[in-house]
Amino acid sequence: MRGRSGKPFGYRRKETVKEEYYASGKLKSRTAWKNGARDGPCMTFFESGPVRMEFQYLSGKLEGPARSYYENGSLKGERFYQNGLPRGSAREFFVSGKIRSEWAYSDGKREGKWVEYYESGNVLSEWIYHRGKPEGLAREYHENGQVKVVGSFKNGKQEGVTRTYDENGILIREWYF
Repeated sequence: MRGRSGKPFGYRRKETVKEEYYASGKLKSRTAWKNGARDGPCMTFFESGPVRMEFQYLSGKLEGPARSYYENGSLKGERFYQNGLPRGSAREFFVSGKIRSEWAYSDGKREGKWVEYYESGNVLSEWIYHRGKPEGLAREYHENGQVKVVGSFKNGKQEGVTRTYDENGILIREWYF
């Protein structure tokens, strides 16, 4: 039997917000649900109260910006989702607000340059990703800017020679893949 909407009789569009609590009684998470799937805003909280993460669902899949925070409220990371997959640029931050790392996604996989930083702002490492796997030259640096390790990747696997250097740029070791 069907009602006026054409839906089976008794069909109801169920919308609710589910909350989860810590043993202390403090709010742990709040998630919007619609028709049995997460749909709408979702937030998780530190037991002390501040927001830990905030993101959005659409028909059970992550959609739009997603952000995570340190307990003091400063931004820890941000990325964007489309149809449940990470897309575009993503960044992580130190508690001070300085950038810790930045990279990009395409079709849910890391793509392009991934850079990590020391809190001083100096580059810690640089990698190139293609379809989610390391590809090409990868470098790691000492905090003084000198190269620490340099090696190559092909289809996610190390190949060729990899070299390590001390903080003065003197070759310590090299090995072959």
